Amino acid sequence: MADKREPQLAYSELQAKMLDEEQRRTKARKILSVLYHFLGRTDLSGLTVADVGCSAGFIADELAGAGAARTYGFDIDEPGLTKARQRFGERVEFVLASGEAMPLPDESLDVVIFNHIYEHVVDPDAVLAEIRRVLKPDGVLYLGLGNKYGPMEPHHRLPLLSWLPRRAADRYVRLFGRSDAYYERFHSRAGLTRMLAGFHVWDYTLSVIKDPGAFAAGDLVPGPVAKVPTAALRAMIPVMPTYLWVASKSATGPRGRRLAPPPEHHRSPAPGPVQPLVSATAEAAPPGGPVLAGLRRAAETVLWTRVATQRALERRRYPDGRPKPTPVPPTDVLRTVADWQAAVAECRRLRLPLHRDRQKNWDALGAVSTVVNHLGAGAAVLDADAARYSPVLPWLRLYGLTDLVGNNLEFGADVRRDGVLFRYGDITATDFADGRFDAVTCMSVIEHGVPPGPFLAESARILKPGGLLVVSTDYDQDPPDTGNHLAYGQPVHIFSPGEIKDLVSLAGEKGLHLEGGLALDHPERPVFWKRTGLRYTFIRLTFRKQ
Repeated sequence: MADKREPQLAYSELQAKMLDEEQRRTKARKILSVLYHFLGRTDLSGLTVADVGCSAGFIADELAGAGAARTYGFDIDEPGLTKARQRFGERVEFVLASGEAMPLPDESLDVVIFNHIYEHVVDPDAVLAEIRRVLKPDGVLYLGLGNKYGPMEPHHRLPLLSWLPRRAADRYVRLFGRSDAYYERFHSRAGLTRMLAGFHVWDYTLSVIKDPGAFAAGDLVPGPVAKVPTAALRAMIPVMPTYLWVASKSATGPRGRRLAPPPEHHRSPAPGPVQPLVSATAEAAPPGGPVLAGLRRAAETVLWTRVATQRALERRRYPDGRPKPTPVPPTDVLRTVADWQAAVAECRRLRLPLHRDRQKNWDALGAVSTVVNHLGAGAAVLDADAARYSPVLPWLRLYGLTDLVGNNLEFGADVRRDGVLFRYGDITATDFADGRFDAVTCMSVIEHGVPPGPFLAESARILKPGGLLVVSTDYDQDPPDTGNHLAYGQPVHIFSPGEIKDLVSLAGEKGLHLEGGLALDHPERPVFWKRTGLRYTFIRLTFRKQ
């Protein structure tokens, strides 16, 4: 469902800071400093550049002043454009046009600026698709990006505002007299990564924080912050208020001097069809923020302390190895409530720490049973898009596996828990070597906006021949209407039988062949998601790399 917001046609009349010339030119100097480093240049001579969302034109004027051969400013802010043309029209071409439809030929721009704009546009995915169209193959896109989980919302200056579901946010801004409704739509770091579909991205955030003088960022980085250890800053990345990214369709990276820390490079998922931004009345499962992060850290501390203690005690209790899980079909559907209750009972029998959502013990136990019974304790396993408090990796650790890794776009610095490595990473574009793992598990992830093609291709690449991919996802033989619900910034999605068959077919094209039969019926809907009121079930699929 498309977002119901109306475009902000005269933003400069709503926000006086858009007319603050000193502040806007300071931002422009920071933007230029980052661009100069990335491009290995000291000016923009010979380049065609554009500022998307230029408003009164101060940043566009600085781009022209940096020597650009041709400079464009695009906006739907007509009052702002009128002011811009009056002052800077002789060297900047200001165009009344939406970022979704710029009147330019394909691959005509060398540099595009998209600075703190995405939260204001109705469909940022469509704008990014249009930027991709007009950007040259080796062109560069500068992005200043607000983070949904930054502690202080930047427009209304209300703490935690952007974390809230839409209706609660509307009430919050009205309560403090800021506005009648909360207009802006921010994404988390993971959502921003998906928004940049198909781009190579270099994250300059920490590079700029650690050396603000080199990047004209004194307004952004208070002096003491630059002295905070890099490891501590990296751990704060999920709640950093602003990200400074440079993106390109090309994999050619920064050409400037070596930075400490260097800009972090990652490849966003390959682009799919442009989807409109979703308007939601319910955020089903917010992915994080400091409060939830604190609760999760406490949960993971308790969990991993138990795992380490239990392993020490079990060396004597089970000198020949702990009892293995009962073998299960490699591919299966959760058919009844009794099935997940039996899985919980099995976990208790095996002394495995239970997932707090009892239903999820069914698919986690199935994945662990498959790995332990088919691959053994010497297997190298990646839990894709893991959480440090979820059960798969702790359970495998109890079974003596030592080469265990979990990755997630929400992670900051590398963290080890009882020998298990948790690290930042995109499950559709990892930096692991070919054939690195014997198994990849991915529990209840792909329904949250993960593009299946790139995910399956990447899993096939990093699996050894004969390796296993175990995936679970939300499923129903007749999927219920999910309404406007969001989970992790994406529309709630429940796979249908046809979509599961398509997924299996796509996996086969990537060299991953389904293990076991595909029986898709279920007499009950044994899963109930209280936050959404939805009833459905789970499916677990196991593929073997040929």
